[in-house]
Amino acid sequence: MKEIELPITQTVSATIQFTKEGIIDKDIGFIINTEIQESMRVARNNGGKILYATTSIEQELESFLMTYFMGPFNEPDARRHLFENELLKSTIMSFSSKKSLFIKILNSKRFIKGSEKEQLTKQLNTIMNWRNAFAHGKVQHDTEKGCSLKYYSGNQKEQILDDKYWDTVLSVFESCKKLLTKSRDNMQRKLYPDSF
Repeated sequence: MKEIELPITQTVSATIQFTKEGIIDKDIGFIINTEIQESMRVARNNGGKILYATTSIEQELESFLMTYFMGPFNEPDARRHLFENELLKSTIMSFSSKKSLFIKILNSKRFIKGSEKEQLTKQLNTIMNWRNAFAHGKVQHDTEKGCSLKYYSGNQKEQILDDKYWDTVLSVFESCKKLLTKSRDNMQRKLYPDSF
């Protein structure tokens, strides 16, 4: 498969210090080099993975909602197909709407309880915020701070994209996936015990 390169904007900022004589303290080549370019490339690629992984989380929510409202799949069904394509997978329901409906179901049916439910709710909100930040924000590099993501969410924000941040991303996505699976399995056990 062909890998494509599309035109993108890269922003690199530098803090420039002058000597007493008014001469720039560092070689201007430090502003953009192969290390900085590679760091920005990795940050953009990781941001793309957040977008795709969020799509997978959204599909998990759709699967849960489909089973909850339509029951387990037994055979092709026109109503099921219509519900899935014209509601769950259409632009009528945003990720936020699916998440809200999912949380309402969890609150009323208690498929998971207590701290796990709170953790899952928080993780879904965090994942949605990360997705929005990478979809609408701007990856940039500062010679002092390193790679960061600047985005607007109520006000202007900046997230430093260091290893600690990426470790948190990995941990949240993995935990969220496990809790979604547990919610779905518990729902199926309680509502459709013969199909589980």
